[in-house]
Amino acid sequence: MYTNVHGAIGTSIVFATYGITKDETITYILGGALGFLSHHYADKLGEGRYPNYKEMGFYEGIPLLFFGLVALLSDYTGFYILGMLSSNLMDLIDKKGGLSLINRDKYPFGKLFPCHRTRPLVDLNLKTTKILSLCSSLLILIFFIYELVN
Repeated sequence: MYTNVHGAIGTSIVFATYGITKDETITYILGGALGFLSHHYADKLGEGRYPNYKEMGFYEGIPLLFFGLVALLSDYTGFYILGMLSSNLMDLIDKKGGLSLINRDKYPFGKLFPCHRTRPLVDLNLKTTKILSLCSSLLILIFFIYELVN
């Protein structure tokens, strides 16, 4: 999966943890750990490859900017950041902070985490990958609207 889907899953876990515990400290520790672990399971779904950086920027970059805007406007900025970072940490480590996406020869993908050493259980096509990215933004919007009305 790409960044946005991981981020939406991680953020959902963080908010669910807070909803259950009502304790920020426990949420930062347990929610962050569970968000981190969620990456392994989300990677069981293989994403479709974007044909170029322009398309990737549209379907991944714009939702990522939207996520950042919502996080900044929220009273729970830390939870959004924790959800995004914890759930993407495995990729940040194995993809060398994103450098592997720019130059795979100079910065080859790492294989520290098991989810990056095995094939996905399900390979999704590009259309489904795009839909999941947009749905991840919709989920983040729902969280933000819920926060505003409560």
